[in-house]
Amino acid sequence: ACIVSDTLQFRSPTTTEYDKEVALKLEQISGENMNDLATAMFAAKSDLSTLSIKEILLADHKDFDFSGKKYKLAVLETTDPMQALSKMTELKAEMVKVKEEGNLEGVFLFVVDIINLEAKLLVNTDEEKAIAERAFGKQWDGDYLTLPGVVSRKKQIAPKIEKAVM
Repeated sequence: ACIVSDTLQFRSPTTTEYDKEVALKLEQISGENMNDLATAMFAAKSDLSTLSIKEILLADHKDFDFSGKKYKLAVLETTDPMQALSKMTELKAEMVKVKEEGNLEGVFLFVVDIINLEAKLLVNTDEEKAIAERAFGKQWDGDYLTLPGVVSRKKQIAPKIEKAVM
């Protein structure tokens, strides 16, 4: 389950051949069907109905120090990004609170669509928008920035944000 989740069922750029080999062996040992397991896990992960706005925002976040400034990069992996995006006003308000409470330079929320392998980025300030545009080479259009192929905070998000901040 951990391997399937961490690699988005082997579709994340963080996936290694070793991940695939070990998961296949564990599938054989456990008798679990990996596809069925992934489907059930991703559906459960995508149900936001019992979570508060703060829990949605902070369910999977990491703090980073880029050039002496602190940023929070939150990721919400889901099969139904519209469920989270329908709460955009509340999420953005919570992002402001978290930023103030944490004395942060910025808070970025990436709503990752694990079916279509893309992220929708939410931010609040013009400075955060400018950082995102520099990081991903895309112009802001509307309430969020759509980032096709972006699913990994470790390999695709944090390094680009860090470079854009410097």
